[in-house]
Amino acid sequence: MCGLSSLRRDERGFTLVELLVVIAIIGVLAVIIAPNAFKAVNKSQNSKTVSDLKAVKSAVQSYYADTGQWPSDHYILNDNGPLFKSPSGVAGWNGPYLERYGKSPLVRNPAPGRSYPGWYYIWKTKSTSGTYCCWFDLDNDGTVEVKDGISVCLYGLSLADALRIDQIFDGEGKVGSSGTVNVLNLGGENGALIALLIGRTGNDQN
Repeated sequence: MCGLSSLRRDERGFTLVELLVVIAIIGVLAVIIAPNAFKAVNKSQNSKTVSDLKAVKSAVQSYYADTGQWPSDHYILNDNGPLFKSPSGVAGWNGPYLERYGKSPLVRNPAPGRSYPGWYYIWKTKSTSGTYCCWFDLDNDGTVEVKDGISVCLYGLSLADALRIDQIFDGEGKVGSSGTVNVLNLGGENGALIALLIGRTGNDQN
């Protein structure tokens, strides 16, 4: 009987107080660890997006060096575009110029107002609603030095993420056509657009 009684005492479960203490400890750890974990994930997503933007810029510049012309405006949605396959009538093409395609990990749906949020876009045609894709004030002195730019654009970012990317490229995160990255806030939680200057088309647009 003594052995049975001892066995029952050894196999007893947690008391309510012990469970509450464990839950409290887990809660404290979650409060400490979770914000840092989210920051690390966001930092990684920013780095991946910056790397993608640089890769697209380099690919378009290589395309121009080989063919003597810029690719047409297009979303990089698949591997059928001019950076992956030779377009008809274009001499000197020596691609593919990109290894892969895909969306930015920073994009959060829904993104209001435009098609294909998160997909990279080659843009050289002046927008009828603004100049953010082609105009760049490179030295941030209030005068636009480039009015004929070709850029790689990305839409559907939070404004905070767009400004972080702008800061990485230009050293300061701000809305507007300053430096080599333009930031436009089109409204909404995920309505920011960025445009990274690739080069000049030679067609000044006033």
